[in-house]
Amino acid sequence: MHRSLILLSAAVLILTALFACDRGSSSAVPGEVSLVFDVPGNQIEYSTSVQPGATLLDVLLALRSDEGLAISVEGEGREAFVSAIQGYVNQGAGDEARNWMYAVNGQLSPVGVGVSQLSGGDRVAWCFVSWEERESCGQPHAN
Repeated sequence: MHRSLILLSAAVLILTALFACDRGSSSAVPGEVSLVFDVPGNQIEYSTSVQPGATLLDVLLALRSDEGLAISVEGEGREAFVSAIQGYVNQGAGDEARNWMYAVNGQLSPVGVGVSQLSGGDRVAWCFVSWEERESCGQPHAN
């Protein structure tokens, strides 16, 4: 009986130590993300640190205040919408209309900037394109 109690106590201590160490090892560490803005006739690149859980909106607003990125955002949080970058304003609907779209790691994002969470190593490409050109956003051949 005494031996079982000692073994049980030892097992509890070991499990407690393992779980405590596991939580400590997953502590929030910032990572580096890169952003590329394909504006007509120019490409602007930034590399910045991102905290775990940060959204693309957080990063864009930081670039606006810290680096002077000219960006207009309407709405807040989940409803945030990028309406202009570097003076190029979304043109709305129409076959030839150009609007800002973005891709993360080569994939067009299905969510808004206030929802899209970034992680270290992510590459975000912003493209001022028509609806038909959208698939080129974030691809090596995009201009």
